[in-house]
Amino acid sequence: MSFVIQACTASAPAGTSIGPGSAAPMNTPFDAYDVCIHNLPPLPVWEVDNRQQDCFKQTIEANHLALPAGITAEQAYAKYTGCLNQGRISVGPFALGGYKANIRQYCFKSALM
Repeated sequence: MSFVIQACTASAPAGTSIGPGSAAPMNTPFDAYDVCIHNLPPLPVWEVDNRQQDCFKQTIEANHLALPAGITAEQAYAKYTGCLNQGRISVGPFALGGYKANIRQYCFKSALM
């Protein structure tokens, strides 16, 4: 998780905040994953999923999360993305909102079960 801390330190000098009010403390593995994918540089479309999968794997390793027996990080990420796509409506290249307000967090947790 040191990559997350370094990224935050580099983006905001000491004594300043990153937005209005105080930044909420990171307290879940999903928060670390979310920060990682939001800190990715602009990428070509064909590289985005690979980089997000790298963030997913790094989050699992950095937080010492246990995956179900026989499940790899790649398989858990596939379960995560499958969950995200479930219940969404595709219109051309766009996916409209899912059935849960915090679907990304819900899918992250369910991928680790």
